[in-house]
Amino acid sequence: MLEYLKINKILFYLAGGLFILLAFYLTSQSYNGSQVIRWGTESGLYHDNAKKVLTGQTPFFDYFVEYPPLVPYLLTIPAFLTFNFDLNGAIYIFVYPLLMMILSFGVYFYLLREKWKSNVFWIVGFGINFLIGASYIITRYDFYPTITCFLGILFYIQSLDNSNDKTNKNFIISVIFLALSIFLKVYALFPLILITILSYKNWLRLKIIFVVLALFSLVQAPFVFTKNFSKFVEYQTTSRDAQLESTYAGISLLTEKITNSDTTNLVGQNGSMELNDTFSKNLSKLSTYVVLILAVLPICIFGYRELKANKFKQLTNLNTDKIIYLSFAIILGVLVSSKIFSPQYWFWILGMIPLLAFVKENNKLQKLQNILLILAFTTVTYMTYWIWPVNYGQLMDKEIFAIGVLNVRNLLVLIIYFYFLFKTFYTPKSYE
Repeated sequence: MLEYLKINKILFYLAGGLFILLAFYLTSQSYNGSQVIRWGTESGLYHDNAKKVLTGQTPFFDYFVEYPPLVPYLLTIPAFLTFNFDLNGAIYIFVYPLLMMILSFGVYFYLLREKWKSNVFWIVGFGINFLIGASYIITRYDFYPTITCFLGILFYIQSLDNSNDKTNKNFIISVIFLALSIFLKVYALFPLILITILSYKNWLRLKIIFVVLALFSLVQAPFVFTKNFSKFVEYQTTSRDAQLESTYAGISLLTEKITNSDTTNLVGQNGSMELNDTFSKNLSKLSTYVVLILAVLPICIFGYRELKANKFKQLTNLNTDKIIYLSFAIILGVLVSSKIFSPQYWFWILGMIPLLAFVKENNKLQKLQNILLILAFTTVTYMTYWIWPVNYGQLMDKEIFAIGVLNVRNLLVLIIYFYFLFKTFYTPKSYE
């Protein structure tokens, strides 16, 4: 029996390795000549940032960078792994994707290794989506915040297990991962807000959150007082218009087609294609209010309901399923409401799929919902791939079919958002 289990685990890890190799192969095949040149010279954005750091320049002090201060240092990792400090050649181009795949699959397969038979559905679902979206996922540093955010939420769920004597240790690890995520991509702030509210009157945990954030802030503090940092804040907020794949751009383009007008103005700026006409600008200005409604409001309502049900005492026996569902909902809410919806942002959600393996609800209806959910995820992943890199030219030319695909993709993301919101706030009678 032991030998049988051992063989099955070996096969399980071999399957993971094959996924990595297949995704790596598909990605390498998806590059055309111009993309290889872009990633192999100083014109490549990540390549350029890494080279500046390795030549002794400091982000924000010596040059402006559109990413948070820690990111340029992370982009130098492939150079150290390959001892290729001149950053030349195809080795550097493909080491980064390979590193990201090993990192993600390594984390997921390790965490799910004990109950891999019951979790194989989610592993396969994640793997299929990963392969479809490999060309726009693994070349982006969004891998880092996605995996750290996933780990932050997972360790928080484990910290709620009162039978485990490592609850506070797990909570510390959770906050560290989420804090790291925030300083890589700000969207991870929302799960941390949720955790902070749910730690009401748990003074030890609130102190942990404060101390960890204070330490991370001290590391970032020297960069904050530079001119380039204020430029960075402006770049991330007011200076951006509606990116071509965003919800707002989709509505603007569709409105233009329906009214048979020529109102939208597409420009290349901020490293992406954006709409900067008056209608699109005014529409995208709503993004702050929309994110408050779709992401922040559900957090506040959920926290208030839990606190009220517990007579505003320290919360115990939280429903971990609902926390997982709400985590998905608020990140989806950020995606739908943001002025920027770059293809790699979808990995913020795909990278969370293995978290659903830790949901305890497992009736027949839930199993059917899981299948439909994976199908919805896969549809969005493929449509995102269809838009970029396959048919981005059609979207730039404002072709009606491409505009339709974009709006259907964004609508489907919104539907998935409302599904997770429903799962968060609806309690079946059997659970009451």
